[in-house]
Amino acid sequence: MKKGALKEKIAFYVSMTMSPYVVAVLFAIVSSLHFADNAREFMIWFPVQILFTTVIPLGVSFALFKGGRITDLHVSISEERKIFLLVALPLLPAYLTVLAYVEAPLGLLVIVSGYAITAIAVILVTFRTKVSAHSAAIAACAAGLFILVRSYAVPIMGLVPMVVWARLHRGRHTLGQALIGVILASGIMLVVFFVYQMSGF
Repeated sequence: MKKGALKEKIAFYVSMTMSPYVVAVLFAIVSSLHFADNAREFMIWFPVQILFTTVIPLGVSFALFKGGRITDLHVSISEERKIFLLVALPLLPAYLTVLAYVEAPLGLLVIVSGYAITAIAVILVTFRTKVSAHSAAIAACAAGLFILVRSYAVPIMGLVPMVVWARLHRGRHTLGQALIGVILASGIMLVVFFVYQMSGF
C-alpha cells in the first residue's frame, strides 16, 4: 500500500471512530461511571445520555439523509447544519429535565450541560463560518474528562491533534475551522470547570 493511500485510510478510520456520535458514547460512559455509586444508577443515567447525545441526533441525521435534506450523516456542508438548531435548542432542556427526573447529581448535570452547549455553539457559529464538529466534540470530551478524572484524560487529549489532522487530511476542514472547534469547545468547558470547582462537586 502506498504511503498516501495509507494516510488516507488512517484519516478515514480516525474520522469514523472519533465522530461526534461515537465520542458522545465515550463521554457518557466515563461521566456516568464517575458519578454513579452503583450499577443501578449507571444503568439509568448512561442510557439517558446515549438517548439525547447519540440516538436522537443520529436518528434525526439519518431521517434527513434519507429525505435528501443533508448529503451525509456527518453533515459536512455547513449550510445543512442550520436545521439542527431546531432540534438542538429544545433537546438541551429536555435532556437536563430527564436527567434531573432520574435523580442524576447536579455535578453530572453541569458536565453534560457543557458538552451539550458546545454542540449548540458549533451550530450557531456555523451561521458565520464552518466549524469542525469532530474537533469540537473530541476537545469537549477531553476537557470534560479532565475535569472529572484528570490524569486518565491525558490519552483522550492526545486524540485531539489526531482528529484535527484527519479532518485536514480528508479535506473536510481548514486548519482554522478545526482550531475554532477546539477553542470553542475548550472555552465552554473551561467555564464549566470553574462552575464545577466553585460549586464543590
